Amino acid sequence: MYPKRLLVAEARRLGIPILALDINRSQAEYRVERVTDGPDAGKLGIRLSLNGIYGLSGTELKRIVAGQPYDSLADLRARSRLSKPSIKRLAQLGAFDSLHRESGGAANRADLVQHLQQLQAAGGTRKGLDIMDGQLSLPLGTWSCGTSSPGFPRPPWWKTSGQNWT
Repeated sequence: MYPKRLLVAEARRLGIPILALDINRSQAEYRVERVTDGPDAGKLGIRLSLNGIYGLSGTELKRIVAGQPYDSLADLRARSRLSKPSIKRLAQLGAFDSLHRESGGAANRADLVQHLQQLQAAGGTRKGLDIMDGQLSLPLGTWSCGTSSPGFPRPPWWKTSGQNWT
């Protein structure tokens, strides 16, 4: 089988849009879907899968896909029961960017990753210890994509209008 990087490079060479990871749209496999906005609107593109994410277990992957769509990080954490490192890794890869765009917040990916690092460093309760039914073991506090102000500048490749990150 060919390496993924080679297949992605070939798709780009052929002009096929590569659509970014999305917690609400990515599945366990790569999928073909129609691009809804941006310069490639109307074209068919390839949506990256959640399957190739390092450290994401098969059980976590199944729970993510079964619970889609998600409204917020708290909703994701409550229904999929992801570990803190998995949530941080998904944030670093941009899987929560659609949640940010839909909430209309001013914070960016770097702000979210910093917040998750602070939560992980603070410790808090561990899974299964002193957690009541319905309580989150990841203390998200009042932080959400919609209410946060940006603390880091946007990277130069950041596109606000589309979901094609090529």
